[in-house]
Amino acid sequence: MTEAALRTAALRKDFGGLTAVNDVALECRVGQMHAVIGPNGAGKTTLINLLSGDLAPSSGRIERCWWVATACPSMSFSRTPSATRSRPERHHEPVGADGAN
Repeated sequence: MTEAALRTAALRKDFGGLTAVNDVALECRVGQMHAVIGPNGAGKTTLINLLSGDLAPSSGRIERCWWVATACPSMSFSRTPSATRSRPERHHEPVGADGAN
């Protein structure tokens, strides 16, 4: 069996008094496909942001094949931060209040 490409243990993310992700443990191996599903407000986006390194966990551990993240405030762990954070520029013609250019 192949080594895990991604593993979490007791992963938690708090925003003030709100716990968005609580005690998540998962393991993904190379070649496996997984989905994150749940109702609005369940913490899906927060989990993905934790896994990508855009957010640091409040507690717990994230292990990826090239880095390990633990609770470190104000620290990003993205492998290629500019690639994950940059957005394409949008160029729009100014539109007047009546909808005409």
